[in-house]
Parts: sequence; structure tokens; C-alpha cells
Amino acid sequence: MSTQILDKLYLWFFILHIPATIFVDLGQFLPRSVLPGWVFIPLDFYVSTFDDPLFTRDRGGWLLSFFFLEIVIQLPVFVYGIQSLKKAGIGLSRQSMLVLLVYAVQSTTTTFGCVAELLAFEASATVIVGFYMPFLFATLVMAVDMFQRLNGK
Repeated sequence: MSTQILDKLYLWFFILHIPATIFVDLGQFLPRSVLPGWVFIPLDFYVSTFDDPLFTRDRGGWLLSFFFLEIVIQLPVFVYGIQSLKKAGIGLSRQSMLVLLVYAVQSTTTTFGCVAELLAFEASATVIVGFYMPFLFATLVMAVDMFQRLNGK
């Protein structure tokens, strides 16, 4: 697949990931008393509809650390990635490729951890395949792609 097509897919991936991070993941990390009630509407819908064990069962510190990484590292990278990819008509800078590589490796690792935990919980295939595997696949492809671009392949 051409880099231009991949870059467009990454751009849309980041654009779509921002609302999910703000309206689903942020609500898992911060107490409800800190945010306005309307912020939790998408989270409450997701939890009541799909019964995702990562959102309905007691979570250990490992999962909260993943939410923390998503808010503190990944969310700013989404914004940075959108800006870089919108300007990438002539190609991404090496700095942008490196930032996206670090993001992709970190995100692939944390998503893989979530998938492993969901398998242990025997979560529904809808939750695993419908919500987590696309993110795992997208970030894995991005990691390999950015690594190859940085190595001139």
C-alpha cells in the first residue's frame, strides 16, 4: 500500500480516536465529580451495550496506567499526528515518523495487553474483534510502516 494511502488512513485513525479517548477513556481515569455529566454519556452507552470487562470489572493499576498513557501521551500525539499528516503532501519529516513510531509501539503494546486480559475474562468476540483488534492492527501496521520509512525501505 502506498505511503499516501497509509498516511490518509492514519490521519482518519487519529481524528476518530480523539473523541473515543475523551469520551470513553478519560471517564475511566478521572472521577465523575471532576467532569460534566454529559461527558459520560458515550461511556455509559458503551458499557451498558457491550459489557466490556475492562470497563465493568475491578481494574488494577496496570489498566489505569494504560488510561493515563492514553491521556498524557497518546492524546497529544493524535493532535501532533493530525497536524503532521495534514502537511505531509511531500512526506512526513523524520521527526514525525519517529513520534508516530514511538506512539505506535506503545499503543500496540498496551492494546495487546488489553486483548490478553479480555481473553482471560472470556469477553465476547464482539468486544475483542469489534473494538480492540482494529486498534491493535492499525497501530501494528503503523509501527512497521514508520520503522521501515525511518530505515529507508
